[in-house]
Amino acid sequence: MTEDKKADEQQTDELLAKVDRELMRLYLINHGVEQCRCASIMDVLEPFYVMAEQGTLMLRTWTTCSIPNSIVEAIRKNLYFVQVSIIQVSFEQPIKKPEWMTQGIYRTSFWDTLANSIDKPLSAHLNSAFRTRLRDEEQKQKRSDLYEMLNRSLWHAFQNNCCRGLHYTFAQSYQNAFYYYMALHLSGELDDAAKVQDILHAQTGAILLGTKKDEPNTWIVMTG
Repeated sequence: MTEDKKADEQQTDELLAKVDRELMRLYLINHGVEQCRCASIMDVLEPFYVMAEQGTLMLRTWTTCSIPNSIVEAIRKNLYFVQVSIIQVSFEQPIKKPEWMTQGIYRTSFWDTLANSIDKPLSAHLNSAFRTRLRDEEQKQKRSDLYEMLNRSLWHAFQNNCCRGLHYTFAQSYQNAFYYYMALHLSGELDDAAKVQDILHAQTGAILLGTKKDEPNTWIVMTG
């Protein structure tokens, strides 16, 4: 690899590692979001900006019986479940590593096994709940450059700094939640935006991975 190519890659990594709150704020204002609501949206996203800057997901640790009811209710009410049960998985020590297994193989096999145990990840549940709310043709242009702005303002830094150890399926759930939260606000679907806001609040201390295979009302949640 040439020195110039190394420098270009280093510069790209540095750009991906940076967040840009002002880009997000100006985008909202320029798309007709009033100042008060803009400030509220930025407050909801602020924990994720901080995580991206610090390079950690800031997962909390709870005992199995003490997972906050707010997480259960965020899933039940906002993703349209009648009943929800939770299985907790620890990010730090999900399963005991056999002595003969290398750390790299252990992490890869764990994430693959976990992904294969999920029937429907959070990203798919968000699609099922909110995709049809965004079919208004008049709002499509307003959302057309939303992904690009989100990438530059938050997602690239969050993904680069916080999600390198995560399976892609679960990292994508953060991206989908950011997108739906913003898109619903831009489309004036404020009640639905509030539902995604509850999901984002739950994601500040845990990762809502998705529903378990063969148990459609059981969610697997990753904590610290």
